[in-house]
Amino acid sequence: IHEERKAREEQQSLRNNLDRAVSIAQKEWVSSLLVNQVQDITFDEWGQLLGVEITTGYMMLFVLQPMKDCELSIADKQSWYLWLRDALKTAVTKQEAMIGPMTDTQVPVLFLCKKTTDKLLFRSYAQTIIETMYSLFKQIPFKAELRIGVGLPYNHSHELNKSYHEAVVALQQLYKNPTRKYLFGVK
Repeated sequence: IHEERKAREEQQSLRNNLDRAVSIAQKEWVSSLLVNQVQDITFDEWGQLLGVEITTGYMMLFVLQPMKDCELSIADKQSWYLWLRDALKTAVTKQEAMIGPMTDTQVPVLFLCKKTTDKLLFRSYAQTIIETMYSLFKQIPFKAELRIGVGLPYNHSHELNKSYHEAVVALQQLYKNPTRKYLFGVK
């Protein structure tokens, strides 16, 4: 019994280490996508790693915007990043989500679509994710608002930085319209 428990603990430790390694790899890949330095890994290769067929991908840029006269501490930002990671696990069911690194209060998230039809349904899938995220966000007492810029889907990994830039432009438009919470980018 003691040996079985020890073997289970070792298995769990290996799983935890693998999860951490995958998380780091995903952050690095998303980071390199943003600066257009990824040419060497395709959707097919990511699909093999994830065990699903990946046909398209797009970016969302999540931003925690402090309320007026409020400043977010490093602990607030870290807490939000952890919340975002956990909330995305709840909100994203039909796609794979890869969370990038946080820069100030912005977090890029890459969504990988599993089927060709997902590109046609991209807007409704994205809207469902956004609505779920806002619903979960309302339950947490952050002294800030959540804003989301959404880039368009692309069929090749080397085009994903276009989606990121579309999400950035959408976010800039959101800042000009404080009543809107999210906006889809345009080509």
